[in-house]
Amino acid sequence: MTPAIPSSSPAAADDFVVQLAIDRRLLHPAQVDAARAIVAAHQDPATPTPRVLELLIQQGVLTSRRVAELLASEFSMQMAPDLTNARITGDTLEMVPRAVAAKHGLLPLGREGNKLRVAISDPLDTDGIDALGYLVKMPIETVVTTAEEISAAIDRFYGKDANSID
Repeated sequence: MTPAIPSSSPAAADDFVVQLAIDRRLLHPAQVDAARAIVAAHQDPATPTPRVLELLIQQGVLTSRRVAELLASEFSMQMAPDLTNARITGDTLEMVPRAVAAKHGLLPLGREGNKLRVAISDPLDTDGIDALGYLVKMPIETVVTTAEEISAAIDRFYGKDANSID
């Protein structure tokens, strides 16, 4: 049984991904229970409470790449090409300001006809795609990759901070 698509809260999105991974036999419920127990026992006010999905990734039970593949499969989306070797033209980058790319965790990859192809890490977070579609005034075609790959590519193509110029 595929879980229902969650609301926009990070915890609900994590629960969706965790249940999907259980359904696809990538996680065992006992692993999830152990991670939830660690989260519930977190008492250090100086550090943020870890999210269950983040904890499972930190423990090596899942990888960010596997989560991206799982989401891409669930939503019938393609995986993005390897962003470490991607070549993105300057005019494509100019279509999406760095601040928008960083805020929404997305990376423009190129124009294909009248569409802008964009790498995202979370198909459940549609706010960034909606905002981008409004900004560029063209349809958006999304492909999935990890948040880490997008962040590194944003730094590589746009520079490490908002004042950098590639």
